[in-house]
Amino acid sequence: MEKISMAYSRPILAIILSTFVLTSQAQVIKVDSLTHWRKAFAAGLNLNQSSFSSNWKAGGVNSFGFNAYLNYKANYKNDKNAWDNEIDVLYGMVNNAGLGNRKTIDRIFLDTRYGRAITNQPVFNGGLFNCLQSLIRILLRTLI
Repeated sequence: MEKISMAYSRPILAIILSTFVLTSQAQVIKVDSLTHWRKAFAAGLNLNQSSFSSNWKAGGVNSFGFNAYLNYKANYKNDKNAWDNEIDVLYGMVNNAGLGNRKTIDRIFLDTRYGRAITNQPVFNGGLFNCLQSLIRILLRTLI
């Protein structure tokens, strides 16, 4: 009887976890009807830790780490003009036992696109600009 209940509990647990993952990624998008801007902001902090017993034969390294991200989008749409902007900032570090702190990710991504409709059809003429840079390099340049 106990084996049957364990067999049913795994799919239920999987459904609960997948529902949590799907609902946790929702973003709030504000639409300003006066200025025609749509804005969205998302931020997150992920923490991770691994700890291994000295009795475990496979070995392993104890570690603690984090990843942080910020994302902001601002999109403008009015008549024939469309302008989409996005910035992503990602940074992460890990501290492995015996090795000290190390950077795992370090990124700033800027993206902007502008388009203007040539006719009333959804055909746009425009341009884009994007930039990918290291966060630490920018901070060091401004501080030094």
